[in-house]
Amino acid sequence: MLDDKTIERYCNSNCKGDHCLLKEFARHIGHSERTLAQMMCIDILKYEESSAQQRDIGWNTAMQIWVGRGHAQRFEELYHDDIEPRKLYEQVTRPQEITA
Repeated sequence: MLDDKTIERYCNSNCKGDHCLLKEFARHIGHSERTLAQMMCIDILKYEESSAQQRDIGWNTAMQIWVGRGHAQRFEELYHDDIEPRKLYEQVTRPQEITA
C-alpha cells in the first residue's frame, strides 16, 4: 500500500479541482509506486491528446495510445522511484533517435 506522502507527490502537481481519480485509485486499490507513476503519465497523455483533439479521448484510448506508441516499453526502461512524474513523462514521450 502506498503511503500518503508518495500519493501526494504524484497527484498534487497534476490533479485539478477537488477530485483526483488517481488519488482514489492509489488509496483504495493500493498498487505500487511504479503503477501510480505510469497511471500519472497516461493521465498526462490523456489530457494532452484530449486537448489536441478538442474532446475527451477517455482512459481506454489513452492506454491504447500509450502502448501503441511504445511508451509503456520506454517507461519500463526509464522508470525509477526518484523521478518526478512530469519529467518521466517527458523522457518517455520524447522522440527517440534512430541509429543505423
